[in-house]
Amino acid sequence: MKTLQRYLANIGVKLKDSVIPMGYDYDCDLKECGGSYKSLKDHNSKDISSILGGYIDSSNVKNSKFALKGRIDSIGFNYDKGMMSYFGLAGKKVKGIICSDNAFDHFGSLIPIKCNDTMRNNVALQAGMHSSIQAMCPKNCAKELDFRVWGSVLYRDDSSICRAAVHAGQIVDTEGGVVYVGVEKGQLGYKGTENNKIKTENYA
Repeated sequence: MKTLQRYLANIGVKLKDSVIPMGYDYDCDLKECGGSYKSLKDHNSKDISSILGGYIDSSNVKNSKFALKGRIDSIGFNYDKGMMSYFGLAGKKVKGIICSDNAFDHFGSLIPIKCNDTMRNNVALQAGMHSSIQAMCPKNCAKELDFRVWGSVLYRDDSSICRAAVHAGQIVDTEGGVVYVGVEKGQLGYKGTENNKIKTENYA
């Protein structure tokens, strides 16, 4: 959840006093809420609350069935609590939504990588367009200045993955951690910035 919070802040989402819905109880629109929170894009998805488990604050949920007025029909990221929580969508200040199929098993196995690994030089990381992989970065990659990074938010495929992840706020340099990498179409140019003590480069 801390990684999600850092990422949202890093892309300019002002989160104070706001929520970001991730799941909705579709039964609330029929007769009464059933307490099963599905993806915002697919009402047949897995229950996201069963996936996130201990990351959810359930202190305000006493019963899974609520009256229409004042109902708790959503689950998502709550900035003030700093974690996932249940809430009623009506009257909430929504700063964005996160859509997924709530299926975490489509990721491959966790790939351990080094500070100098890029999408180009590590065969295990090569994947098709619009796919995702997850890798484990070691700590203290920021100081490895020879491992270059081009871009901000979107990075060239020959950038150091771990240093780009630190720059983007996905992981903390002194801790390392799991990085989620999405493969998208290359850009015509990349603009470098300085963030989290890492200065990335321009490419045109």
